[in-house]
Amino acid sequence: MRSQPEEFVLDGIPALRWGKPGGRAIVGVHGQFSNKLDPVMSHCGDVIASRGDQLITFDLPTHGDRQDDKAFTAMAANPEVRAFAQLARSQSTEVGLLASSIGAYFSLCDTPAGTFERARLVSPLIDLEYYIRDVMAEYSVTDEQLEAETVIDTPRAVLEWPYLRFVEDHPARLGIPSWIIRGDQDEMVPLDALSRFVSAPGVELVQIEGGQHFLGQPPHLGTVVAWFEERYPA
Repeated sequence: MRSQPEEFVLDGIPALRWGKPGGRAIVGVHGQFSNKLDPVMSHCGDVIASRGDQLITFDLPTHGDRQDDKAFTAMAANPEVRAFAQLARSQSTEVGLLASSIGAYFSLCDTPAGTFERARLVSPLIDLEYYIRDVMAEYSVTDEQLEAETVIDTPRAVLEWPYLRFVEDHPARLGIPSWIIRGDQDEMVPLDALSRFVSAPGVELVQIEGGQHFLGQPPHLGTVVAWFEERYPA
């Protein structure tokens, strides 16, 4: 049975809550071109609410119902993730992370230890430097060229020198029990980009045969929700 989330606002940011405060909490962070009603988040929210816990999701900059002029960058998004994690911490016994695609990097790139006890990551674009440098290599962009021009637009992404420097200085870190699911045909997050994470102790990787980067529609959505349910004990 689908549950109806509660709308609320934190520091001007539109947000949703599945379930009720008091037990465990999960902060859900969507990827690009999605929003706080992301299909993976909302279906997992039903699972979380059914177990007496809460899922909090929110619209990242330039997405959903956001009305401010913040950019869709880690520099803007990470403090927001931490603000919602702090809210969850004040209401809950344990705070976990559910993040998709680049939301995983936004959540883990500059986050103090102890912010989350556990992480469940869907198609995580968690090594953003790997992705940026892959784009640079494809279009023969050197560090020197990007530094000189500051911004270079490519068919895959807009490359920005200050952003590359930030990403170099702020790699994502796990260091907590983590579960990762990806499609084995995901070209945006190749397996090599996850190697330093999945080789660490306490990290499990599951791959969906035939799955690509976006897993939020049937038939893969049901697989992701079942994966989450198995790894979120009552």
